[in-house]
Amino acid sequence: MDRDELAYFYHSVGKAIWHMQYVEQTLGQMLLIMGRDIKPNSLDPEEVE
Repeated sequence: MDRDELAYFYHSVGKAIWHMQYVEQTLGQMLLIMGRDIKPNSLDPEEVE
């Protein structure tokens, strides 16, 4: 491997890791929203009368 290949490799790995974290965050938020829609009061006990 020469230096350009190495730099490209590290760049690709960094991008892949960032992308995975972004996808995990987005999925987590979607699951939270879906969970709220299914059980509206289970996550916010203060709002239950």
